[in-house]
Amino acid sequence: MSQPVVIPVAESLVIVNAVVALTTWATAKLHLYSNNLVPNENSVLADFTECVYSGYAAQTITWSSGFIDAQGNACASSGEKIFTDTGATPDLCYGVYITDSGGTVLLASGAIDNAPFGFSGSGVTLPLLIKVNATGGITAIAPTP
Repeated sequence: MSQPVVIPVAESLVIVNAVVALTTWATAKLHLYSNNLVPNENSVLADFTECVYSGYAAQTITWSSGFIDAQGNACASSGEKIFTDTGATPDLCYGVYITDSGGTVLLASGAIDNAPFGFSGSGVTLPLLIKVNATGGITAIAPTP
């Protein structure tokens, strides 16, 4: 059985920085989805039902420069994104998906911890931090403390 090729961490940083510099990633949008779905590598854009709670809007991501996280992975971060309910239309959030700026190309997706999160009225907020790595897309989707 052949052994996998190993990419040095320094080169993984080069890969992460190159990916988030691509036009589709550099102008990416972060969306929330409301259907009970655990995405996988075969998921397509049509699989996701975008949230519709009052005040919802997808958010543009400005990626950080690559860095090494606590687990030793080369990553880039979205920075904290805060989604806030502003009214009477409730919704549930099961996860996130990332598209190009036009919303036509699915770049990455993942379920959130402790899903579903309930948008149940004005002032309810969901802070998220998204990290992508060089070896397989989203490595962390975590509500920030």
